[in-house]
Amino acid sequence: MKNQLKKSLSLLLTLVMVLSLLPTAALAATTITPTTPAGSGTSADPYRIGTAEELYGFAAIVNGGDTDAHAILTADITVNENVLSYYVLNGTEEDFVAWDPMNLYDGIFDGRGHTISGLFISYTESNQYDHCGFIEELRGIVRDLTITDSYFRVCYGYYSSSGGVATATANRNIGGICGKLDATGTVWQCHFDGVIDADQGTSTGGFKIGGIVGYNFGGTIKECSLSGRVDGKAGGSDSGVGGIVGVSSGGTVTRCCTNAPVTNVTAPSAAKNGQASVGGIVGHLSGGTVTDSYTSYNSGSIWGYGYVGGIVGSAQGCDLQRCWNHRALFYLEDDYQEDTYIYMGGILGHAGGTNTSNVIKNCYNHGTIYPWWRSTEENPYTGAGIVGNYDDSKGATLSISYCHNMGKYVGDRLYNNASDTYNPIVTADKGTISNCYYKIDNNEVGERDEVENTVAYQLKDFENGTVVNLLNDQPLFDNQNYWEQGEESPELVARPEIVPIRLEILTHPTKTEYTAGEDFDPTGMVVQMHYSDGSVLPVVGYTVSGGECMLNTVKSVAIYYTDNGVTLHTDESVTVTGENPTYKVTVNLQGTGGGTYTVGSRVTIKARSVNNAQFVGWNGLADVKIIQGSVTSQSVTFIMPKKNVTATPIYGEVKSIAVTKEPKKTVYYEGEDFDPTGMVVTAYAITIPIPPATKGEKVELPITNYTVTNGTDLEAGQTSVTIRH
Repeated sequence: MKNQLKKSLSLLLTLVMVLSLLPTAALAATTITPTTPAGSGTSADPYRIGTAEELYGFAAIVNGGDTDAHAILTADITVNENVLSYYVLNGTEEDFVAWDPMNLYDGIFDGRGHTISGLFISYTESNQYDHCGFIEELRGIVRDLTITDSYFRVCYGYYSSSGGVATATANRNIGGICGKLDATGTVWQCHFDGVIDADQGTSTGGFKIGGIVGYNFGGTIKECSLSGRVDGKAGGSDSGVGGIVGVSSGGTVTRCCTNAPVTNVTAPSAAKNGQASVGGIVGHLSGGTVTDSYTSYNSGSIWGYGYVGGIVGSAQGCDLQRCWNHRALFYLEDDYQEDTYIYMGGILGHAGGTNTSNVIKNCYNHGTIYPWWRSTEENPYTGAGIVGNYDDSKGATLSISYCHNMGKYVGDRLYNNASDTYNPIVTADKGTISNCYYKIDNNEVGERDEVENTVAYQLKDFENGTVVNLLNDQPLFDNQNYWEQGEESPELVARPEIVPIRLEILTHPTKTEYTAGEDFDPTGMVVQMHYSDGSVLPVVGYTVSGGECMLNTVKSVAIYYTDNGVTLHTDESVTVTGENPTYKVTVNLQGTGGGTYTVGSRVTIKARSVNNAQFVGWNGLADVKIIQGSVTSQSVTFIMPKKNVTATPIYGEVKSIAVTKEPKKTVYYEGEDFDPTGMVVTAYAITIPIPPATKGEKVELPITNYTVTNGTDLEAGQTSVTIRH
């Protein structure tokens, strides 16, 4: 585990300032005081969040009614330290500052690749929240965000405050990023590394539990992943537990990955409330698509009862394409269950619905299926490598094509009764099956059902390209094959990385005509990014170049946005008329560079040298934009502002320096470099009187030309960095 360091300001001596670094264990936060972050919440000027205090302040803004405020993260944020130890809660509820989620969010929250660490939520039956997550209900966009070392617990307790059993029809949606994702919402490139622990308890309502989203009501989830674990206790037709999504009604899930164990064991009251669903990606899918998503090697297994699937637990209408499962599936014994059917599938546990279409194409399973010993005459087991069970009694259809299974079945009571069945592709001769293949297993239990258009091949055929050629006997996808030969078996061809390709102004700003000297106003402008997969997303926090104090020669301003290291720009046309404004520069004490200048032009001034006197800096330049030199440089160049400027050279001696504003980053890992962002260093000087002045005075000047020593590759046990001027 990396060592952490904490910094604080120390005593200043002459011109050397020492910044001490203390172990984080010496400081423990017990409360967080919300502060309003910089910014106004617009797309051009989003709130800029860099501390835990600002994160809580932004949540308060949203919960106060400004639900469409935009925000970006400017730094990694730690709310609580060491919340988890090996994905187990590392303490009690009293040890952590609780996260107060944003209730309803319509804006854009752009993590900019940063991490929020140490969120803690614990709800019981006394908390009547319908949704739980970093955000409770999302109608906007959350993108490029990682939440780590976090613990979300929701329990509708087994007992009421009066001591009796608490029963209700509570419905809860629990997810790492959001509890509920509405049809207008998008979660893109988000990752949750922590624990979701949700217990339906005695409620007969539905619990939808997912590592990223609890309930997806038609939204878009793309390039998201789960690490840690998801533990659910939920049952009933309205419930589901999934690595990415608990229950999805419509919408899309694409390019997502589960790297964590996913478990669902029913709560007592829910045992009488129908089957439970658990899936590596989605627990229960009611319409919608899941594409290019998978469960990874060596990342835990999928445990559950009822409907258990490597990708989707159960579906009432689905389109599953280019998905694969490497995870083992386990039936989890539950004494509360009675009259339970056990349906386990490497891709999909159970397919059904009323007049629904269920499509599985170009998918494969390598996960082993363990039905355990649960199979009885009343509780038969059905399982298969691709689809565990298919019910067409209400008009549902099933199509499986271009799939293969190399997963094994392990169990000693498969054929306990006539209802027990297992097939390498799908249980029973139902649905439309084509171009599907499975590996012959020498350790089979009993004889497998022969399903039309499923063909057995030996391991060597999976290794030498024979099966790959059969799977590729179909039209190309994006001008390439679906399948390629892996080391031991056919694998799906990796889809190209999604990259930004074009920045576009969707809606032009309200104001397009300006008088010379005005600044560009982005109010009303909507900027969006186009991506290589055809996706389009609005962006916030873009930068405008050439928009300050525009002259009558300006025809356009440039809009820039950086996305995952790629910077693109587009131009917005403007009309600027009128005379260009001019202002006066006065340089005192016989300095040079004074005169009349057009706003926006470059101005260079220089202080004269004085015998027996040291130049210290300038008075009067604190609020101008310096582009060369600094306020302590004898020669300095700045951009002419929309006002007169009077610059006075200061001669004397710098007596000391001090940090008058601490840097934003306060916690460092071993090997990191000191980050001075946000730090203000001030020089304190005594001036020498230059005629017509008759006496010196004390002055304070902000300086930027300091140096930092011992600030690179910080070591464990290091206690200071040194700042010199």
